[in-house]
Amino acid sequence: EIPLMNHCHLKELRFLLLWSNKLVGNVPSSLSNSTNLKWLDLESNLLTGELPSQVISKMPQLQFLYLSYNHFVSHNNNTNLEPFFASLANSSDLQELELAGNNLGGEITSSVRHLPVNLVQIHLDQNRIHGSIPPEISNLFNLTLLNLSSNHLTGPVPRELCKLSKLERVYLSNNLLTGEIPVELGDITHLGLLDLSRNKLSGSIPDSFANLSQLRRLLLHGNHLSGTVPQSLGQCINLEILDLSHNNLSGEIPVEVVSNLRNLKLYLNLSSNHLTGAIPLELSKMDMVLSIDLSSNQLSGKIPPQLGSCIALEHLNLSRNGFYGPLPSSLGQLPYLKEL
Repeated sequence: EIPLMNHCHLKELRFLLLWSNKLVGNVPSSLSNSTNLKWLDLESNLLTGELPSQVISKMPQLQFLYLSYNHFVSHNNNTNLEPFFASLANSSDLQELELAGNNLGGEITSSVRHLPVNLVQIHLDQNRIHGSIPPEISNLFNLTLLNLSSNHLTGPVPRELCKLSKLERVYLSNNLLTGEIPVELGDITHLGLLDLSRNKLSGSIPDSFANLSQLRRLLLHGNHLSGTVPQSLGQCINLEILDLSHNNLSGEIPVEVVSNLRNLKLYLNLSSNHLTGAIPLELSKMDMVLSIDLSSNQLSGKIPPQLGSCIALEHLNLSRNGFYGPLPSSLGQLPYLKEL
């Protein structure tokens, strides 16, 4: 257990870093005597009990709070997050809040209004949070990172996210979100990563994503998206990862997309859709990409020998399509190819 008895005051304590140990038990109530604490890191232990609301409420100078990967529960038999959020109301300098991997239950609802507006990062992923993402999330206008992935969230992606103009990374994957992707997300011009994968989102991919000039990773796989791959994605010239796999996309692979995404460094995955037509020759200009997966579509024609120009390729999957003709010998010259 954390060895703090009731007679321990530690009023001048500023930093308490006990992460990655095997600490058990509850967070001791005597820790509330450390009213000048700025940094509390108890991440990756075996701590149990309710989230320490009463302790945290006595720490008005707290800036960094890391409680992820323990066995904490929320209040009222793991159904209510609001008391803990309310306990942070006086910590006006709080910048980072991490509660991931605790199996916390409850809803976010309007209780998010209690959180300090100076928050820069929120990690609530890998829990059991349900309900919808409240529009009040837009009150946290200094957020640069929002991670709500791997929960049981339902309802739409709130349009109000576009009011968070400083957002750089948004993780909403592995939930039960429905509806269309809001076109307003294209207004978050600093966005570098958007992960909406493995939900139940429908409709088309917004053309407004063309405004996301700083976007490096776009992960939309595992949804029910339809329509074509928008040509406007070709304006996202800094993309390193584009994963649109396991959707219901149709039409041809746009030349405008593959010809402009020469900076794609990691992978392009368009597999398990209903794409038709030939492989665009412009794909061969991606000389930095490590993986291309076009499998399980309705692509046809011959495999272009120009793909041998993708000299960084390690993985190329063209299976379960309608290609014909010989396999180009140029693919055998790819120096790093591990899987074909």
